[in-house]
Amino acid sequence: MHRTFVLTTKVTQTTKLRIAAEPYFTIEVRSHRTRLPSGILVSRLLPGVLGSVLCLLNNLDVIHGMFAAPPGYHPLLVQRSPDIAQYLTWLRGLENSWLLPNYHAPWTTPKGLVVPGLVPVSILEKSLSISPAVALQVFSLVGYVCTAYALAFAYRTFCRSRAQALWSFVIALACVPVASLPGLLRISGGHGLFSDSAGAVEFIYTSDGFLHGLGAWVFTTYGTCAQVLSVALLARYCNSHERRWLMWLAIACCISALVHPFEVFVTVTVASVVLLQQDESLIANLANLGKILLGGAIGLLPHIIGSLRVPWLHEVESANRHFVFVTPAQLLAWLGVPSILVVLLLLLGYPRRREPNVLILKTWFISTIVVFYLPGIPFAMHMLDGLFLAVGMLLAVQCEELFPRRFFSSKPALLLAMLVLAWMLYPHVAFRLRAWNDGNRPANDFPFSTAVGSDDEFAAVQWLRQHASPNDLVLATEDAAPWIATVPVHSFASHYVFSLQMERPRDAAVRRAFFDGELTSTQAHDFEDTFGFRFFVVPGGSRATSYLGRAIMRAHFSSISIYEIPEARMKPYGDAKIVQMGSL
Repeated sequence: MHRTFVLTTKVTQTTKLRIAAEPYFTIEVRSHRTRLPSGILVSRLLPGVLGSVLCLLNNLDVIHGMFAAPPGYHPLLVQRSPDIAQYLTWLRGLENSWLLPNYHAPWTTPKGLVVPGLVPVSILEKSLSISPAVALQVFSLVGYVCTAYALAFAYRTFCRSRAQALWSFVIALACVPVASLPGLLRISGGHGLFSDSAGAVEFIYTSDGFLHGLGAWVFTTYGTCAQVLSVALLARYCNSHERRWLMWLAIACCISALVHPFEVFVTVTVASVVLLQQDESLIANLANLGKILLGGAIGLLPHIIGSLRVPWLHEVESANRHFVFVTPAQLLAWLGVPSILVVLLLLLGYPRRREPNVLILKTWFISTIVVFYLPGIPFAMHMLDGLFLAVGMLLAVQCEELFPRRFFSSKPALLLAMLVLAWMLYPHVAFRLRAWNDGNRPANDFPFSTAVGSDDEFAAVQWLRQHASPNDLVLATEDAAPWIATVPVHSFASHYVFSLQMERPRDAAVRRAFFDGELTSTQAHDFEDTFGFRFFVVPGGSRATSYLGRAIMRAHFSSISIYEIPEARMKPYGDAKIVQMGSL
């Protein structure tokens, strides 16, 4: 048996020494200063390029809006979605305080929300004097690049070859909703597993912020990064039992929970199952697991303290539960054909290898589905972050065991595989083309978002920024409300979670009736007085002006007017009449 020992020194070139008396050993002396071969250099740059390209592909609508905004509109530099508007609202709030009130609530709220992930974005915005939208996009790009490098680290950990890593990535891309596959929607005949949106809603809802990143939810990208990196660090520890990997895993769990307090629930579940099966004493295994749990708990601590100390935060967190109800069959249909194949092959006993990497991949997949359905889990859709990448690696391992290598070397099998993959990759192209087309459209059609806003709305936001205070409550239309909040001011029913829309369904209905002129004068005035609206952002042609006899027109733009009731004041949090009015 021939053995090679590697010695690293600080000499200027690589030298190989062979000991003549012992032909079974080779000693290589490698220099720290040896120049990297071009292939290694490219492989180190490739993840950064991949992450940047994916960031651009998932922001085609923003790019189109930047260069082709129609007359009367300006580019937002971000997508026009409530969550993006919420990030910008928080960034504006962070300019004054690290603790934030609930700008989306219809009453005064004490400061208590911490958003650690946006603190560096706020610092970047202030230090470079750039707009919050630009700072947010820089933050998003960094997230894509970090996720790409985390994925490269995971592939080096789990995959036996570059070919297996490539197939893992392609399979992960093929994880698209079954409803979005060409031809199946028509064949299904409107079955419940399919939707009228041809899978677009499912594609965006199951966003991992990376492969499915059309929602542009930046924290989801970082959550995927943390999940992939954490599982890879766990595998490194299980294979080597080097304590440094356990330490880095605990740090990753802490940062993950601090920035986006959702994916860590899957991470600690996977770590619990795997670490308790290690060939060490029970006490040692529990001690190792305790370090991971401690890291996650420290990261969650600011969110837990806020929830316990601030009543409205507790209310928001209680509402931020499993508000998307899906059956297991629907969930698998959302996750795509590769996920269905993984389940079937797991039931058949594949993969059969018992090595740590295989155990971790299987645990990752199964734990994600189990945690997704745990009662009370916060925002269960975020439990799926990174799952597509796990499916890619696990299915690649299963196929490697199931099919001999020569199977895919035959031209018919390879051609069939290419056709099936092209069929499943088509939605990526179709949805991104749709996003590009909608990027500069004035209409904001669900589920895709435009990336432009009207000049009049921009002017209204600027006017309110100069004349309104964060303690004022503004009433605006459903489409404008999230963007009015970016002043920042309290904007009525401007976010589906933070405005407690699930708990207050009547708010949106009354607002719509107000702007459509469907309320009686008594009802409208009662609505105004109950909530204490100070400013009204009224679009041209709205019949709401008939209710504003007590208000003063303070500004008028071509399609928007701003009215003010100077003496109006928001009510305190928990006002009984407000609670009653919203929940009817």
